[in-house]
Amino acid sequence: MQLREAVEGMESRHDALMERLIDAMRKQADNSSNSTITFNAGGIGVWLAASACAVMLGVNMVLIVILADHSRKIDDMGHYLNAIYMVAPQLKQKEE
Repeated sequence: MQLREAVEGMESRHDALMERLIDAMRKQADNSSNSTITFNAGGIGVWLAASACAVMLGVNMVLIVILADHSRKIDDMGHYLNAIYMVAPQLKQKEE
């Protein structure tokens, strides 16, 4: 008799657990899925990265100006050399 009562008690607890599980699954299914992405960026790391980018941008701009200036100077030197050869053609090296 006691075994039968124990088995019936376990079955009723099992049924109650199953009901709670089914209710929890229904509540989960009723929730709409929602995704959020949060960026928590700030502080000294962002300032360091932004400062490094600004410094590199400045360095690149200076290098571009220097290279453009050199190409202009080389071009001007070619014009100057041609003017010298027009005045004194004897200075021009003979091509072999």
